[in-house]
Amino acid sequence: MDNFHRLTLQSICSCSLVSIATDTFASDIIRIMREQRLSSLIVLDLSKKLVGIVTESNIIHVASSTDISSLLAADIMTSPVISAPSDMPYHEAYHLLTQHDIRHLVVVNNEEQPIGIATPTDFIHHLGIEYLMEVKYVDNVIDHKLQFVPANASLKETFRLFSKNKANCLLIGSRTNVQGILTEKDIVRLLDEKIDLDTTTAQTVMNTPVFNVRYGTPLSEAREQMIAQGCHRLLVTDEHGFAAGIITRKGLISGIESRYIALLQESVLKLNHQLDVAEKEIQESHFAQALEHVAARMLSATDINTLLSESITDLCRVLCADRVSLLLANDTELSSATILYESCSPNFPGALAQSSQLPFTEAMKEAVQRTIEQQSIFIDHDSPTSPLHSIYQQWKIKTLFNAPLRIPRTNPAFLSVHFCKEIRQPSSSELRLLQEFTAYFSSAMTSQYLQERLAQDIKTRKATEQHLQAILNTLPHGIQEHDLNGRITFSNPAYHKILGYDAGELIGKYVWDLGFDTKERKKTKALFSKVLAEQPFPFPIETTKAHKNGSPVDIRLNWSYQYDQQGGLTGFLAVITDITQQNLIENELLIKDRAVRSTEDGILITSAQGDLPIIYANPAIEEMTGYSQEELLGRNSRFM
Repeated sequence: MDNFHRLTLQSICSCSLVSIATDTFASDIIRIMREQRLSSLIVLDLSKKLVGIVTESNIIHVASSTDISSLLAADIMTSPVISAPSDMPYHEAYHLLTQHDIRHLVVVNNEEQPIGIATPTDFIHHLGIEYLMEVKYVDNVIDHKLQFVPANASLKETFRLFSKNKANCLLIGSRTNVQGILTEKDIVRLLDEKIDLDTTTAQTVMNTPVFNVRYGTPLSEAREQMIAQGCHRLLVTDEHGFAAGIITRKGLISGIESRYIALLQESVLKLNHQLDVAEKEIQESHFAQALEHVAARMLSATDINTLLSESITDLCRVLCADRVSLLLANDTELSSATILYESCSPNFPGALAQSSQLPFTEAMKEAVQRTIEQQSIFIDHDSPTSPLHSIYQQWKIKTLFNAPLRIPRTNPAFLSVHFCKEIRQPSSSELRLLQEFTAYFSSAMTSQYLQERLAQDIKTRKATEQHLQAILNTLPHGIQEHDLNGRITFSNPAYHKILGYDAGELIGKYVWDLGFDTKERKKTKALFSKVLAEQPFPFPIETTKAHKNGSPVDIRLNWSYQYDQQGGLTGFLAVITDITQQNLIENELLIKDRAVRSTEDGILITSAQGDLPIIYANPAIEEMTGYSQEELLGRNSRFM
C-alpha cells in the first residue's frame, strides 16, 4: 500500500507526447497516429497553449457520419482537456480517469505545459502484486457488454456501430463463433489507407485470432498475456468456449477505484482527531464515522441485504435527509424501477410503504437518464417551472440528489436523496460523502450480483452433473474413460457389473490388465500403443475380457478421443457392450446351419405368408430335384 501511495503521474506517464496545430488536416492526423502508433495527439494553439486532444474515438465518431478529409483538428478535438499535475498520486489520477470516463489523461508541469500522457497501459505496467492478489481473477473486472458485427457487414456500417455504441472494439461473428476483432486503432489505419467503406467487409480487414482467456484466469496471468501480446483487450470465454465478456486494459485496473476509496478512508481516519477539537468540522467527523461504520460492516458482513439496509439508514441520518432510496431500473428504457431499500423520517414516508415498484414519468426518466449518462450526482430543486414540479409536490421534495452506482448489470441503479423541509445547497463534504457511499453500495451490489450468479451457476452445474450421473448409472452399456497412459479414470456401474467388480474397483487399473489371458493382454497393449501413435479414425473393437471370477466376457468397444480446450489429446472414451450371449447364439446357429447343410435328407422351408414361397433349401434338395438354390427360392413348391 505504501508503494502504491507514493507513485505519482510523473513516474508512470509516457513522455512520447506529439502535438499538432488546430489547423492540422484530419488526414494528416490519421497518418501521424498510424505512423507513430499513437492513440491520441494533443492540440496546441499559436501560443503553444493546450487547447484540445484528438483521440481515436474522436476520429471514429466524426468519420461515422461525415467525410473528414476536409476537417481540421479544431473540428474534431475534445476541448477543454482533462489534465492533471505531474505530482498527482497514482490512485487520484486513476480516479480522475474514471470520473470523466476517459482513457487519456494529459500530464502538465507547474507552468501548465503538457509533459506527458497517462493511459490505462501506463497504470497496468505499475500494478503491484498486492493489487493482483486482491482482485485475483479476470471475473472481477470483466465487461459483459459485447458488441458484435456480422462478418459480411460493410466498413461503413461497422463505423456507424462504433460511433452509435461508443465502442472501443467490435467482435466479428457471434457469441458462439468469434471470428475476429476490429479496434479503434484498426479504424484509424483503414481511414489512412482510404479503403472503400461501402464495398469492404469487416471480415476482410479484421484481426485474427482473438486473444482470449477463460473464466477463472488469475488477473496476473491476464496482465502478462496483454503485455506479451501487446494487446489492449482479451476475450473472456466460458466453459463452452463461447464469448462471455471482455477485459480491457482500463478494466484490468478498475479495482484501483476500491483501493482509492480505501486510501480516502485512511485519510479520513487520520483527520478524526483534528475533527474532534474543531467544532466547525463536526459534520466531517460525523461523515467519517458513517463511512467507518459502512467499511466495518463490509469487512464483517455475511448478509448483503442487512449491510445495504443499515447503510441506507446511516446515510439518511448523517445527511439529515428526509428520504433515501436505493433503486434498480427494471429495464434499460427506464420505464420503472424497483425500490430495493429505503429509509425515511417519520414525517415524510416513502413509496416503498405502498409498493416496491415505482413507475417513471417522462420527466423522471429524463432526470435518471442524465444521472446515468453523466455518471455524476444530479442535483435539482423544486420550482414551478421544473419538469418534476408535480412529482416534487406529491412527495413534498424541496431538493433532490440522484447519484449513479457502478454495477455489472444491464439495468442501472442509483441512490435518490430527498430533502423535504427546505431547499438544500450541498456542501463539498456532503457531495464527497455521497460519492463514497455510492462507491460502497456499488461494491456491495456487485458482490451480491456475483454471489447470486455464482450460486446459480453452482446450482445449474450440480443439477447437470446429477442428471448426467443418473444417466450414466442407469445405462445398460458400460462407459469407460482412460488417460494417455491407459489407466482407467472413470467406469460406470454397468461396466463394473459386466465384469463382476464392485463399484470403483476398476478405477486405476490399466485397460490391458482386464484381458482374458496373456495373449489378449499383449494384443490390447499393442493396439493401444498403435492407436496412440497413429491416432486413426475410431473403429469398433471386439475383444475378450476376464470376469472377476475368471470366466471370459466378450465385449464390443465403440470409442472416441477426448481433447482439452486447446485441442490437445487427453484420453479416450469408450461405450462397451457385452456381446458374450450374442456370440454364443451366433455360434449355436452356425453349428445348426452346418448340420442342416451336411445332412443327406432333403430339407425345404417355406414361408407361411402369401403363396407359401420357398425360403430355404439345403444342398440335398438341390441334388434330389436338380434345381439350384436360385431356381427354388421364392417359388411355390407346387411347381416341382
